[in-house]
Amino acid sequence: MGGTGSREGEDSDNAKYYYQQAKDVSEGLKGGLQPHGTVAFADLPALADVSTGWMFNISDEFTTTDDFKEGAGNVIPAGANIYKTSDEKWDVLAGTPVTGIKGVNEDSFRRGNVELTAENVGAVATGGDTAENTATFTSSDVADGSASAWTTVSKLSSGEKHSSIFAKVSQMFKNVRYLYKMLGTTDISKIGNGTCTGAISSLNSSLANHLPLSGGTMTGTIIGQHKLPGSTASDSNGMVLGVQTTGNTGIFNGNGDGNGAGVANLIIKSWYGVGFVDGCSGQGMTVGIDCRSGNITCNSITIRNVGSVTDLLNSKLSTSASCNKNWNWSGKNETPAWIWGGSDGTNMYVYNPTYILVQGIRNRVTNRAMTITNDNHVRTYESNGVGMNGAISLGSANYRFSQLYVTSSSISTSDKNYKDDIKSLTDKHLQFFMKLQPVSFLFKDGTSGRTHIGFIAQDVEQAMSECGLTDLDFAGFCKDQKIDSKLVDGEEVNEPILDENGNPEYIYSLRYEEFIALNTYVIQELWKRVDAVEKENIETKNQIKSMQQDIAELKKIRA
Repeated sequence: MGGTGSREGEDSDNAKYYYQQAKDVSEGLKGGLQPHGTVAFADLPALADVSTGWMFNISDEFTTTDDFKEGAGNVIPAGANIYKTSDEKWDVLAGTPVTGIKGVNEDSFRRGNVELTAENVGAVATGGDTAENTATFTSSDVADGSASAWTTVSKLSSGEKHSSIFAKVSQMFKNVRYLYKMLGTTDISKIGNGTCTGAISSLNSSLANHLPLSGGTMTGTIIGQHKLPGSTASDSNGMVLGVQTTGNTGIFNGNGDGNGAGVANLIIKSWYGVGFVDGCSGQGMTVGIDCRSGNITCNSITIRNVGSVTDLLNSKLSTSASCNKNWNWSGKNETPAWIWGGSDGTNMYVYNPTYILVQGIRNRVTNRAMTITNDNHVRTYESNGVGMNGAISLGSANYRFSQLYVTSSSISTSDKNYKDDIKSLTDKHLQFFMKLQPVSFLFKDGTSGRTHIGFIAQDVEQAMSECGLTDLDFAGFCKDQKIDSKLVDGEEVNEPILDENGNPEYIYSLRYEEFIALNTYVIQELWKRVDAVEKENIETKNQIKSMQQDIAELKKIRA
């Protein structure tokens, strides 16, 4: 019913012709359709305004709506006849002639004997390129480097659905990625006989199963031109790095634990020696081991964390003139059996501690030392030999000495030239003295069981507070935060000790020598008062004596 586009007005003429035929047919049938002319689809009357059986010829192409029996969305060509049905719907008159045909992939209508192909209507082609063909399936493929295991793929079968075939193909791609990940860039085409470039990792269990690691014969020669990584396999003697051999060369297990050559965990058997080459800087061999003489040739040797060195007593160390001769002892948390030393810059000696003359004790602070001088004085010095004055404390608030035994008392600096802000004591100090509470006590961690007399530092702090004194006003009172010292990577680290509420804990101390001056001040003040009272008493006695003499004279006069 659509036009072919071969002449102007073809669609309109076709519509008139077929409408007239439909009208003639319908008028010849009793109770038939009633033609009402040709209209554009936009001018079609509403269903409610027409009667059942009314028929209209539509002059243009249109798309059906929900008012049609066949539903909405169907494209109807120009010249079609529609009529109202008894169930209040529009319907396209069956048997409408076709004057032309056009597939969805064609640009114009065709007339005559038309052959429709899959390409004309957009169907899947049966031959040639099928670029538009798609299939839905579950893919097993992963990104490069993500495949972690081999997947078993079932056999492809004739007549199998595309989705099943593509799913198997995706599994095959995943397996290829897994093989690439395991082999890397290794060329294994000559693994039977020739040179294998790259690296073959013995961690690949599938490859390891085909190598005669536990017996058998491997034909050909495998030369590791790139690298030979170690294996994770091990036995009771240690790590397995190679195939055990009884020839003149090879890498194989030792036969036990120990520090002797016969019981090493790893044996490298060499015809003459073993060398190590620096592959980064290109400077050639940096370390050489002579397997026959036992000599080691290298640029420098660093020894750290040495335990017992008795095994080296019979060894000999020789260096070339250009060799670095510096030796560093990092120390251990124990007393070494021997002490290393040297004086000529070339040779190294081992001394027995019994015969060592100690010239100084090194401080934790770099370049400081404590020595005993020729006149029997213990002094601290800088590295330049200059003595240090008033810079070192004996113990600390958290780490104290238990006892100090001396022949005479300690000597404290009291030179006026070293003091500033000199003031006399005041009545505050007298009040403070009167609030002190001398007590007797035993130390909780004491071992002698002896009773001590003194003060409680917390009571002293309370007395100071009541008199308006602080620890800056009276240095005899000390209050230090408790710390816990730990050794971390060879360095001392101090951490504060906190109570259950997260507050810092303190340790209280007293400098009893500071109380000497306080006692002196109070005694002097009391002496002044006693002296004044005595003078007043003498004056009172003199007055009484004078009065007694006056009374005696009066008695004489009366008599």
